[in-house]
Amino acid sequence: MNRSKDIRAFIEEEIFDADLPFEFISGRRVLRSPKKGKPGVPIRLFMHSNVWDYLSLDLFEDYQNRFMAPYFRLMTRKIRPYILHRCVVLPFLRIEDKNGAYSVEIETLFSVVSRVEIHPAHHDYQSPHGSSDKMYFAVKQLQKTETLESAQANREIRAYKRVTSIHHAHIVRLLAIYAYLDRLHMIFPWADGNLYQFWEKHFPDACSLPRSHSLAKWMANQFYGLADGLRRIHKLEVDPSLDELQPEDHRRTHGRYGHIKPENILWFKSPGKESAMDQIGKLMISDLGSRDFHGTFSKDVEVHAAGGYTSTYTSPESDFDKQITPESDIWSFGCVLLEFVVWYILGWHGVRDFAEQRNVDSNTKIPSDQFFNFFEYKHDLNEAKLKSSVYRTLAILRESDASSDLMIDLLDLIESRLLRSRTYERASCDELVAQLDTIKNSCAGSEKYCVQVTRGKLARIPSDLSEKLVTPVFSAERKNS
Repeated sequence: MNRSKDIRAFIEEEIFDADLPFEFISGRRVLRSPKKGKPGVPIRLFMHSNVWDYLSLDLFEDYQNRFMAPYFRLMTRKIRPYILHRCVVLPFLRIEDKNGAYSVEIETLFSVVSRVEIHPAHHDYQSPHGSSDKMYFAVKQLQKTETLESAQANREIRAYKRVTSIHHAHIVRLLAIYAYLDRLHMIFPWADGNLYQFWEKHFPDACSLPRSHSLAKWMANQFYGLADGLRRIHKLEVDPSLDELQPEDHRRTHGRYGHIKPENILWFKSPGKESAMDQIGKLMISDLGSRDFHGTFSKDVEVHAAGGYTSTYTSPESDFDKQITPESDIWSFGCVLLEFVVWYILGWHGVRDFAEQRNVDSNTKIPSDQFFNFFEYKHDLNEAKLKSSVYRTLAILRESDASSDLMIDLLDLIESRLLRSRTYERASCDELVAQLDTIKNSCAGSEKYCVQVTRGKLARIPSDLSEKLVTPVFSAERKNS
């Protein structure tokens, strides 16, 4: 526009970048951007026809959008909300769609997740997973029209705000939220895949999987880290300095995740170190949309109030009376842990075969790959037990030539303390973390522990704790209460 000489006039009228975008009403009436609900103030500079003709005004209106790309502060402890004008040009570089749209990776009825590259001059993010020439982010756009005000009640955003102060190595952080074009958006670090994709991509054939000391140590470290992340969710202490939280959030001290499944465990690989098994990357808990927190005397919540649940990994009590508790998370964690051991010993094809076996093993009209079956007995008593296919798989894994002391300890933990129909027989999250810490330390101290069976393979002896026996867990009275 060749009007750099007018910069001083803007400064003298105390007009700065924060006043953009200007609102061009009619004629020479131009307003500053409204602030905090207050109407914009007229700009006197544009009222002089001898200084700003109509062509210059039109050019300013067109060009101002190019100078409004936001700078995202993504490294702060507090999640900063950005309210972006509809004329703002986002500083996203990577456009892969032939129609000019951002690459859509995941689309559901509730949200669209796109992979974007933010211009390095417009963010301050430093990846904890290593440096890279290109840094990608996941932008999650909620399908429902929301404002930042209504976002205060959004379950997922409130959940992420509560864990922001944790900076846990195995919980994905929400980096920023912004409102744009009547939609709410959330910015996350971009993951290289979820746990299912990791299993499928890395050594789908059991014969090609290098069951080395380094891989075993990596797995044990990830199990411990994920369990510790879950414990932090269960026993989250709210940072009182986070003033953007609602008052009721400060009173809620207990959480349960309610959505543990391989798709919600994300894999972040270590750049430039893909070949080293001990540097294969990190697994992190994501998708806190179904997670919620409750006060000290209210740890249970109904499924619909928790944003639903995942059928495959749901616990018997969640499936029966639609209640999600911290104990429900322990069951789901046990299911995922068992599938991880299946992958290690039998490969990705073994994971798929295991799911199909559970489908065939269902006693319902519509087959399900859940890990248990319900049985109805006299007096309208509902009972649950592990499917026989789960027991067969546990036995196969123990007897496999690819097994080890590590794998047997994991299988014992899964069968005796995680996949229990009675909730009071399941391990607490503290116990789970403690046992996985012991296993992790054993891996670090002994290579043989990770890759060999040194103690002999003892047959499992049924006892009153064995889930092979039908165990009553629900009654008609509870169902109708």
